[in-house]
Amino acid sequence: MTTKYSGISFPNSTHVFGRNCALKIYKDKKGIVWHRITKRWLGWIPFNPVILLFPLIDIVIAILLSSGDNITDSVDRLNLIFPNLGSAFLLVVFLLELTAIGVLIYMVLRKNDQCKWHGLEHRLIAAAEHDSIDTAEYFSIISDRCGATYFPTIFVVFVFLTILNTGGFLTLAFLAMFIEAKTFHPYNKIGLRFGRWLQKKYTTDEPDHEMMIAGKEGMKELMEMENRGLQE
Repeated sequence: MTTKYSGISFPNSTHVFGRNCALKIYKDKKGIVWHRITKRWLGWIPFNPVILLFPLIDIVIAILLSSGDNITDSVDRLNLIFPNLGSAFLLVVFLLELTAIGVLIYMVLRKNDQCKWHGLEHRLIAAAEHDSIDTAEYFSIISDRCGATYFPTIFVVFVFLTILNTGGFLTLAFLAMFIEAKTFHPYNKIGLRFGRWLQKKYTTDEPDHEMMIAGKEGMKELMEMENRGLQE
């Protein structure tokens, strides 16, 4: 059984998750690239643990709206106090829910190495899953499993929930992504084309030589630990 890896990238680091362990490749304040392997947090769940932030954000929003039976009640109550305040509040709620998605684009458009770390993440995962980490440089920085390829699906969910005037957008978006990944994602041509375009245009770039060296070393260690875990 081959380990299926997932990851997430930030302006100065990238993280790759195996079944039992997690790899962090990062740059310190002196500009030196290092790697570190730790036990994976919540290793028993069958998806990237970072996605758990989605329902957590929805829970926070639900608490904010707990004074009413639903979003409409909260909007009507606020409108009775101050005209149009409820409508403004509704807009703020949806903006908060979109922040989890928009923050990725915001980080990418800033002047930093986010795109390089993102490219490193995709390249290492592709090489590891082909058991060719020594030749990782030859693998693509574009991935059809990147979150960007799910954006059209997430947008449809958002529009649908907006029409229904209900909450829980991020949780349902996560569920839609999970179901799609397990079923029709390879056939979602619109999502794949949009995701590839977004990666090529904005979200990925060629990683530096130092990133690749540290990444390959760290990924080798991660693969060895994962293989030992599968044999036990």
